[in-house]
Amino acid sequence: MEETHIIYAAHTGDYNYRYVGKTSRTLKYRVSVHRSNARKRRTKMPVHAWLRKHHLRVQWDVLEACTPETLDSRECFWIATLREQGHDLLNCTEGGEGMGGWQHSEAFKAARRGAGNPMYGRKRDDFRANRAEGRIGMHVRWHVNRGLDNPSCVYCPKS
Repeated sequence: MEETHIIYAAHTGDYNYRYVGKTSRTLKYRVSVHRSNARKRRTKMPVHAWLRKHHLRVQWDVLEACTPETLDSRECFWIATLREQGHDLLNCTEGGEGMGGWQHSEAFKAARRGAGNPMYGRKRDDFRANRAEGRIGMHVRWHVNRGLDNPSCVYCPKS
């Protein structure tokens, strides 16, 4: 039986590690999820773009088996250690639980406040109106432009 609660790393055969992760499942299962996400382009994570580019050459190593309690801290340790050693990791955060390490810059936050926010000043009724306009747009594309009348369409004139 394979180990669970592990810290793992990915490289292309040169042991220049590019990604460090953790899992409470088996490495085989976690790798299959990474490959699936990369193949189906479910995320914009740099590691998934890297996997699409190097998919046949990527090798996965178990760096350490942990207890469930130390899994997060050991992932942080390995990311910090490998970065200190000069590995160009694709990890978006310093490790731990999920994307919790991600912080928007103050410039980004300032740009999104007030009038810089695309949702600033909009009311709920605006969304309802846009949704209705979208439905009318679909009506025009599917019925009017094709010269079709659909008796079940609420926008088609009833004769």
